[in-house]
Amino acid sequence: MTVINYISVVIPLYNNETYIQEAINSALFHRVVGEVVVVDDCSSDKSVLQVKKLSDPRIKLIELKENRGVSHARNVGVSFSTGRFIAFLDSDDYFLKNRFCEDMKLIQQEEVDIVYNALGSFNEKTKKENELITTLSKNYPPETLLDVFTGIIKEPGHLSLDTMTFKRYCFSKYSFNPSLFLGEDTELIIKMASRYKMHAGELKTPVAIRRIHTKNNSSIRHSQFYSQRERLYFSLINEIGEDIPLKNLNLIRSHYYKFYNIRKTNIQKFYSYFAAMLQTPQIILCKKFHYENFLIHIPLMKKLKQVLSP
Repeated sequence: MTVINYISVVIPLYNNETYIQEAINSALFHRVVGEVVVVDDCSSDKSVLQVKKLSDPRIKLIELKENRGVSHARNVGVSFSTGRFIAFLDSDDYFLKNRFCEDMKLIQQEEVDIVYNALGSFNEKTKKENELITTLSKNYPPETLLDVFTGIIKEPGHLSLDTMTFKRYCFSKYSFNPSLFLGEDTELIIKMASRYKMHAGELKTPVAIRRIHTKNNSSIRHSQFYSQRERLYFSLINEIGEDIPLKNLNLIRSHYYKFYNIRKTNIQKFYSYFAAMLQTPQIILCKKFHYENFLIHIPLMKKLKQVLSP
């Protein structure tokens, strides 16, 4: 495959006939965008028809034969793209005119692998724009971002995939986790931060808009959220556990045990955490090691903590 020096925008699509044309057109507006790869995940509405009404030759439509979720759709989009740089856009969101202004200044540099920016919002109910702006609170050095994303550095903000531009080779190592339908973007961002250099672009002014409406604001059952978070952290342990500092790994492990144990009885939680500490004793030094208070009354745990503490 020939890689071309432009940006490929990947848009996963599922039952979003209302907004998909606006999303595509907002990407086509930018001259640096060489193609918009739309991956339809077996929509049952008129989404595909809306895409086919657009005649721009830069649109590449891929129709999947089986519904397998947004992670799989994005992975397919990346595999079919030909650009040197890759960006993502949800099918109900849209880019602003300044979307790639800072990105194209930074992403050409050898020491920059990924650029991130600020995300705005548009509330369909109130018709108000930028009631909520999502980004990091400041420009962090790339080498500290893994600490930010794993919780060692306290940071109230977070990143959005709609505002990030990646060099193509980033996806030779990592991809979206097909088993996740919640937090799949968070998992990918943490994986990328463990290996690649992420630089801030525009953090004060939004470069893309997340649309808030009834369909994307549906409630998720607690059991689904907990299960997906457990799977997310388990995946991180397996994929990047050997490549990251122990302090980050232990914090990820503590998050995993939190969600793994959240629906268990106290005795089940006790044995689970006890087994975790036998495997990785240093984990109890982690400030976010949940149920430490439950365990600390045991003399052995007290002694272990004294021995391990600096």
